[in-house]
Amino acid sequence: MVDNVLHKLSMTLRWSASVGVLLCSAAQADTTISVHLDNDGMLGTDKDYSNGLFLDVQSKLDGAPLRWLEKADAEYYMGVSLSQKIWTPSDVSQVEPTPNDRPYAGLSYLSTRLSIRAPQEYQNIELMLGTMGEQSLASISQRWVHDLIGSPRPEGWQYQVEEPLVWGASYQQHNTVFNRDTDSNSNELTWINRAQIGNFQPEIASGVLWRYGDNLAATFGSTAISYAQPNQTLYAPKDQIGYYYFAGIEARYRFKDLTLSGATPPEVYPVSIQHWQSTAQIGAVGYYQGLGIAFTIVAKSPDYKEDQQNLHAATSLSLFWML
Repeated sequence: MVDNVLHKLSMTLRWSASVGVLLCSAAQADTTISVHLDNDGMLGTDKDYSNGLFLDVQSKLDGAPLRWLEKADAEYYMGVSLSQKIWTPSDVSQVEPTPNDRPYAGLSYLSTRLSIRAPQEYQNIELMLGTMGEQSLASISQRWVHDLIGSPRPEGWQYQVEEPLVWGASYQQHNTVFNRDTDSNSNELTWINRAQIGNFQPEIASGVLWRYGDNLAATFGSTAISYAQPNQTLYAPKDQIGYYYFAGIEARYRFKDLTLSGATPPEVYPVSIQHWQSTAQIGAVGYYQGLGIAFTIVAKSPDYKEDQQNLHAATSLSLFWML
């Protein structure tokens, strides 16, 4: 028992140290601090990708960190994020695993990124390192939240995916297809392509994002097409007021999914990845003199072939503080 307590204390201290890294990164000018919450509870469900919590800090750099990255009229940003994601089967009250259902999975990770923002092109290069299983603390956080709000207590975390080392590297590029001004606002269409390698969810994807609002050039690159954390940061002048609406669709081919194929106890029923997948989303972003908010409703096709549901949906809420 003592060893178990010490083990959990050690994991807590490690994640606390990661939070310290983020707070130290925030002690710079032109910095945006943001908190993001993904959850499907607002839509009346509690399954599949059930929850995501993200703490993010991004700071503007004085110039390109490497000479070969230099571009005319480009801005450069470095970001750090501490995150946790949770996936659950369709009925969290079940103690034993059931057929045709995904296993419990929790991922906690630290990521860092370099973003290059030019008038017509946005690039994002990101590296992540994390862990899945008991050491992710996902079971503790979900049970605590469910007890707090009176939801059914998740009973099957003893059958969760256990992967001590999870890593990934991704590249994303946004290119403006057109940007047209109306009397007071603008329409913008962006083509977004991305690729991800690693042992977590390697995939390639392509999609289009439409935005409508004021001063869209100032917020270019703020919104991506993603089922998790679609608004990673907010590029907006901290002394201005603005807003925009957005909608996007994406198709992707996922080569592997560790939330489905990772190591589990033998009692867990296997499922087969659905390689071709898609995502659709709608939402809005607003900002007022250094503060910002984003809300997104997002839907996706199933991750695995045995899924008994044809569509999954969740919401994402983001709060931004621009220093």
